Amino acid sequence: MSLPALPATESPTGAAAGMLPVEPARDPYHVYLDSLTSPESRRTMRGCLDRLARLLTGDENATGAGQPWHLLRYEHTVRIRTMLTDQGWSAAYVNKHLVALRRVLKEAWRLGQTSAEDFARAADLAPVRQSRLPTGHHVPPEVVGAALAACDDSPAGVRDAALIAVLYSTGCRRAELGGLQLADYDPGARSLRVRGKRDKERLVYLTTDAISTQPEPGQENGALSLYDPRTGELDVRRPVVPDQSVYSVAAAEG
Repeated sequence: MSLPALPATESPTGAAAGMLPVEPARDPYHVYLDSLTSPESRRTMRGCLDRLARLLTGDENATGAGQPWHLLRYEHTVRIRTMLTDQGWSAAYVNKHLVALRRVLKEAWRLGQTSAEDFARAADLAPVRQSRLPTGHHVPPEVVGAALAACDDSPAGVRDAALIAVLYSTGCRRAELGGLQLADYDPGARSLRVRGKRDKERLVYLTTDAISTQPEPGQENGALSLYDPRTGELDVRRPVVPDQSVYSVAAAEG
């Protein structure tokens, strides 16, 4: 499915405006990503915009950088919405891409690259609605016990056991766990101070069994990321466990 032709706006030099290179400082793609407050959000929305660029251009190597987002009009964004739903993706996944699209269009307007009226029309897209069962599945205690039993006494094994126990007992998102510092842990209250989306803080509480997997005070140097998984040694240089490392541990044990 192809998009309707983009407006043929001419630059003072006679080149089509959509073909002119965009400076990164004025590229809606970069400006939008820079406005996001967490690395996880930037990674997620960068993926959405890059995926949109590949879908629209047919180029598997395309990214959202330098694309003529400011030239998209309502007839284009309606077609984009249809192209996304035709991928067979879930409503939540499609809507995440629509959020990214609306936000990059908004940055184009803020940068003075499109009019308020054109932006309002192009961004006026209804979300995709579906009725689906909640994602995820129940993990029996026996499965968690088997995963913990598979963790040996090496530094990396102790780290893995601690990550699994915290994930299971608190229900934290892996990105939230990846951002924890040792100072966020209150052993007296058995609580963790977690920073979620939009930097909102909340307290979650560890079970007694989960507490037994945590390191002794003094084993860390300010970080809840226990050890460098590559060397098995204490790593005091990195303040947190990267989100992707938490995912790798959970996937390997699960």
